[in-house]
Amino acid sequence: MIRIEVEEIAVVEQLAARRDDISALVDRAARDNLPTVDPAFLVPWLHHAERTGQAPCVLLAWRGTTLVGVVPLVRPKWRFGLGGKALQFPQLGTTPPFDVVAMPELVEEFVIAVGDFLMDRGDWDFIWLHETPAESPASAALRRHAAARGARIRLRQASSYYSVPLAMPWQDFSHGLSSKFKQNLRRGWRACQQLGDTQVLVYPDNSQCLTVAVSMMREVIDRSWKTSAHDAQELLAALVRSLGDAGKLRLSFLLVDGRPLAYLLEAVHGGRVFAIHNAYDLRHQRLSLGQLMFESAIRAAAERGDSRYEFLGNREYLGRWTAERRIFDETMIVNARVASRFKEWLQRQRLKHRTVKRSRLSEHKKNLSKNSFRAQEYNDID
Repeated sequence: MIRIEVEEIAVVEQLAARRDDISALVDRAARDNLPTVDPAFLVPWLHHAERTGQAPCVLLAWRGTTLVGVVPLVRPKWRFGLGGKALQFPQLGTTPPFDVVAMPELVEEFVIAVGDFLMDRGDWDFIWLHETPAESPASAALRRHAAARGARIRLRQASSYYSVPLAMPWQDFSHGLSSKFKQNLRRGWRACQQLGDTQVLVYPDNSQCLTVAVSMMREVIDRSWKTSAHDAQELLAALVRSLGDAGKLRLSFLLVDGRPLAYLLEAVHGGRVFAIHNAYDLRHQRLSLGQLMFESAIRAAAERGDSRYEFLGNREYLGRWTAERRIFDETMIVNARVASRFKEWLQRQRLKHRTVKRSRLSEHKKNLSKNSFRAQEYNDID
């Protein structure tokens, strides 16, 4: 049997050169993973993470010339606790979940090879996997192997994101939505039509130029509550171009008289559609433009035969589409070394102290507010 060898990628360009191998692996295991591990997403994301001081440390596991697993890690410039060195998923603002990906039939062998590679080196104190799917077999196996090698495992539920099952025609699905919600959607479309000629354009379905689509996306973001720094918009533009080149992009716009009022960025992966980012013109907030975009997108996904629509979000308004959620776990692996455990203890004490301090500050503000209210009462009586 050919042994699995682990390669560490420290330069994003090297990862881009292995794009075809990674894409083949991710597509093979697509039912169980996320689009964020696909090179079309991961490469531009890592490029921008590198600019913030996160050095790539992506682990590729090979059996001969066949790639059998990927762990998308970086080494951040900041430290945990008393100078604790970390390996983690790349973090940029509101970061979506990532995952550890392996060929389904080789998960255990892959984890042994990667786990031993990590545990045998002394250049890290913590491995922080901020969000992985709770059902991820590779992430669970990595925790078990690290624990067997003496590491301490901290595991908790990090989040639960709304996930819309689409195993039925759109008409049947829409029957399950509340009457009030459907009425609000109809009202929103009518209000748009009263403003002018309303249409939804989708790249690549409507054959629009990707450069024009990126320009329209920037225009919407500039007029939204998500008006962001130049670097953030450059990251979104890079993701759009990369996903578009890979044929995994859906970029939708709601136009009124030819002017974009809302946009939605989605990645198509493994028979599912993932909502990555959206924005709308704040001047038309009362029209529920975000929900109108989601209605159009979910309907299109159902009509294409996609199995699920994944929101990667847990805002309350998303619950109007489904009650079903997908669970994501946070994992902290603490090195078995005494120094690493001390640094982890110190970090926990700092967090505990910070929590207590915030709680006391919040209580103090409440008391000040109560005293101010009482003083106002007395003034009113006088």
